[in-house]
Amino acid sequence: MRLPATSRSSPAAASAPPSTMMLMMMMMLVLMLSPLLLVSADRRIVASMECSSSLAVVRSIGLPNPDSADAANADAANTMGGDLITSFWSSLGSAPSLAVAYHPNASDPGTVPTIDCDALARFDAAKAITFGTQPSFMSAVVIDKLIEFDDKGQTGLYDPPSTRTCSVLDLTSLTWESQLTVPKNKPFTTTAVASYLSKYTNITVQFTVTPSTFRNGNPPGDLISENAVKIDLFVSNFTYTKSCSNTTKLAAGLVFADGNGPVATPNQLVMSAPSSIDDEYTPTIFHMVQIDVPPAKVYPQSTHGFLSWKPIAFTDTGRSIANGGFARTINDEFNPFNPNDTLPQSVPSLLLDGRLRDLRTANISFGTPEDGIYQPPVLLWGLSIGIGAAPTDDISVAVLLAISFGFGVPGVLLIVGSIITFFRRARARRSGYTAIN
Repeated sequence: MRLPATSRSSPAAASAPPSTMMLMMMMMLVLMLSPLLLVSADRRIVASMECSSSLAVVRSIGLPNPDSADAANADAANTMGGDLITSFWSSLGSAPSLAVAYHPNASDPGTVPTIDCDALARFDAAKAITFGTQPSFMSAVVIDKLIEFDDKGQTGLYDPPSTRTCSVLDLTSLTWESQLTVPKNKPFTTTAVASYLSKYTNITVQFTVTPSTFRNGNPPGDLISENAVKIDLFVSNFTYTKSCSNTTKLAAGLVFADGNGPVATPNQLVMSAPSSIDDEYTPTIFHMVQIDVPPAKVYPQSTHGFLSWKPIAFTDTGRSIANGGFARTINDEFNPFNPNDTLPQSVPSLLLDGRLRDLRTANISFGTPEDGIYQPPVLLWGLSIGIGAAPTDDISVAVLLAISFGFGVPGVLLIVGSIITFFRRARARRSGYTAIN
């Protein structure tokens, strides 16, 4: 039986659902991307190299009004009344190290550090770097060694004494070259690079300060805060010990210091593993490694700080899950507290002299159990140290779009299809014909 013409869909009716769907999807996309389109600089970066390029000083000043005339003027950065994070980057006398100091009011002239280069060369803590107004919060981090260990048990963990240590490269004994990229009249990202380049092993440590929070486009897609300094370790052509084993991997020695004394109070620093639900760049990693530093009760307007990293490292410059492995410590904890542990002689050891509250060490192992990756030619790993709360990962735009298309589009199709079916059947009943299903 031939159906009457009134029961057929018109060209207009057939084109309506796709246009409706397209409009809805465009609206959803605009709503989700709009926060990203409104990103602007939250801080002003003022940086300089001091003492024959042996020390980089980077002042990150909070902007009360990023659109004000002062925000475009680097010379007026000290008078805008925001808070201040000062970073000191150096490899003087040590491995590349970093100390961060916080002042609640950047307009205070006492926040500008006085640097005595002669005293710095002598490591005279009383005169090398001084403030008229003491920072209300300080912390520091040093990557002081690279460890080659035998992963014969295929655990991917450096766990002495049960794990054989093949070699230890003391980074504090190497000669480093430093370079700083300083922004010019605009609040651009500032980087400092310390490099050790030899005939065999090459090591680069890069420090990055950014004026706005953003997500790094390369895996592991770190969320980098404007209140933090990003540290990236890059190792290539490491000289492995031939007489040890062909199943060796690398670990890094980390020293983290809480400079909010003056009374030493051990066990202030505790590792945790907060959940991370952004899996766009690292689909197998659902947590962060994080150390929270409590405020200093003895300093006015003190705040808290953090050290954090995504527990993954890469063994190829291509950076993908295929060449990624865990970056972790034994039981996700620091090494047992040792009262004899100290900061290596460095700029952090000068700045934290007399106010060291807690200090902990950790060995970060790079490798996954039974991954079969030994003696990697390349190692890339990153972490962040900052002021305030560590940035947390939310569901990314890509994941939201996938969920929207996965659940939203079928729902829209179901609703639109139900509406079309309802009107077709109603029209068929009014025409006097019986619809054939």
